[in-house]
Amino acid sequence: MYKLQLCLRYLRTRWIAMASIISVMLGVATMIVVNSVMAGFATEMRERIHGILADIVVETHTLDGDPDAAARMQEIQEVAGNYVEAMTATVEVYGMISFKYRGQVITRPVTLIGIDPRTKGAVSPLVTNLTSFTSGRRVGLALENDTHPGCRIAAVLEGSPADTAGLHAGDLITGCNGFPVADTKALASRLKNSTERSTLDLAISRDGQSLAVQLPIPSPTWRLTAEAREHRRMMVELEQRRLEWNQP
Repeated sequence: MYKLQLCLRYLRTRWIAMASIISVMLGVATMIVVNSVMAGFATEMRERIHGILADIVVETHTLDGDPDAAARMQEIQEVAGNYVEAMTATVEVYGMISFKYRGQVITRPVTLIGIDPRTKGAVSPLVTNLTSFTSGRRVGLALENDTHPGCRIAAVLEGSPADTAGLHAGDLITGCNGFPVADTKALASRLKNSTERSTLDLAISRDGQSLAVQLPIPSPTWRLTAEAREHRRMMVELEQRRLEWNQP
C-alpha cells in the first residue's frame, strides 16, 4: 500500500512524469489494437486467397491442359502420401467479355475458372460462398417432419431420381447411410455431406414394412449465397459508376 501512496505523492507534483506515463500507456494500447486488427486482417486475407488458390498449384505448360488429371493426382498421392490432405482439378481459361452499357460496347479481360464441386470444398473455403439447392429440389422430394422420428415424403416429382428409385408420397424416411434420421434437417445434412457418394442408402417405412432404397444423387448444382450476390452487385455498381465518370 505504501508503494502506491509514494507513487501518487510523487506524481502529484510532477505532471510531466504523469503525462509521460499516460502517453506510454496510450501508445502500448494503440499498438495492441493495431496488432490485433492486422492479425485478423492477415487471417482473413489468407482465407480469401485460399478461396481461389491452394497451398500448392501444379500447372501444365500446354494450352490443352492435363489430359488425365485423375491419373496425375493419383501419382501425387502415391509420392506425397499423408502430406497431401486433399486435391482437386481446376481449369482456367483467359478470355475477353464484351457488353453494352448506355450504348457503348465495353470489353474487359476475364478469367473463367472451372471447378469440380465435389472436391473443391476440400481444398478451399469456396463453398462458404456457394450453396447447393435444397435436397428436395435436387432429388425430386418434398419432405416434411412427422410425429414419428424421421421425415415424411410429402410429394415425389415425376421423372426425378426419387421417382426412379421407387419412393412414394407418404413414405417415412427413418435412416440414411446407416444413420438414423430424426427430421428433415438431419436428412438434408446427410445429403449435403455425401458429396463423394453417387447414391444414398435410405431406410424407408411404408405401411408398416421396412424397406431399403438406393437413391441416386445427381451432380450438385451451385448458386451464389446472398452475401456473394450482394458483393457481385456492389462490384457491378462500382464498375458502372467508373464508366460514368470516364465519360466525356
